[in-house]
Amino acid sequence: KAGMRAEYPHVYARMNRFCNHHRVILHRGRIAAHVGVYPMKFVTPEGRVTAGGIGAVCTEKKFQGKGLMTDLLGEAVRWMKEQDMPLSILWGNRYRYQRFGWEPAGCRYACSFSEKALPLLSRFDLRSSPAADPARNAGDLLSLHRRMPYRIEVDRETFLFMLTRAGRRVWTARDGGRITAYAVARQDRWRRGGKARMGWNIDGWGGSLEGIRS
Repeated sequence: KAGMRAEYPHVYARMNRFCNHHRVILHRGRIAAHVGVYPMKFVTPEGRVTAGGIGAVCTEKKFQGKGLMTDLLGEAVRWMKEQDMPLSILWGNRYRYQRFGWEPAGCRYACSFSEKALPLLSRFDLRSSPAADPARNAGDLLSLHRRMPYRIEVDRETFLFMLTRAGRRVWTARDGGRITAYAVARQDRWRRGGKARMGWNIDGWGGSLEGIRS
């Protein structure tokens, strides 16, 4: 399966419950343009802050160039200020969004691995393997997530959606029968040295440092 709902089920599978996260412009009862604002609570050792994630910015082709996105982003910024969200994040064209106040910040890391390379990790003490049924271990994995000093705060339902997204696999590291770390990865293809390769890009992880390395 593909599409926005498959990629972000924790957002779009519950649209009816979180209608206030979506800004739309209608034309004869149909959506002509949309901007989503998804509140995220970042947790750090210094404190917590709520940020508004911007996503699914889209305008139907025949309505493009009429300023609909500008109106919706302006409404989104106004709503975030009302909701006391001092920060907002998005990925996209920096020149398009900088006039609304967004600017480049932070670092984005890409971590990937190939299943063929896993035997090389045998020097680590903990055994790592794909989880056959991530939902069965969702409670244990969420506990590991909540121990991370830097994280996004999520409830159990949202966390389960994130574990079971389309095209993802959950890998776990175990010390005996106890899960000490996990990684959520999506299968991907890339080119390196002129050759096509297949592997896994890591979306997120949690748990002990030794377990994450394993």
